[in-house]
Amino acid sequence: MNCHECKKQKQIQKFIEYADRWWGIYYKYGGNSINGIDCSAFVCNVLRSMGFIHQGRDYNVQMLWDKFSTEDKNISHEPSRGAMVFWFEGGVPVHIGICIDEETTIQAARGNSDIIDEEAAIENNAFVDFVPLNYRTDRNTRFINLFK
Repeated sequence: MNCHECKKQKQIQKFIEYADRWWGIYYKYGGNSINGIDCSAFVCNVLRSMGFIHQGRDYNVQMLWDKFSTEDKNISHEPSRGAMVFWFEGGVPVHIGICIDEETTIQAARGNSDIIDEEAAIENNAFVDFVPLNYRTDRNTRFINLFK
């Protein structure tokens, strides 16, 4: 492994480790803190930790897709460790997570716009969690790898 590849693998590991710190935080639609977080805010916080986006700027799923899909070389139909995964419905990105490996993601999972407090999150088992990549076979996926 050359120096560039070694550095890239260390960056991916750091990215994944920061994402792991959010495990167990309750899902909250529109949330952006340890008191509740939604899928795009979760990914934004991880991206901020690595300097991919600036503090004070918030993005929804569509805005993240638009920002990072501008370079075709980043877009893939195949998962890779550290890649962002976008789930599409009707051609529109509707959910986002991070690939831990080729089969597993970490994401603010099982939430929706009705989940606005901890009680609803518990009732719906909605929190930042490790989820199999193929859990939503009804939606198309695309991947963006920022570590190429």
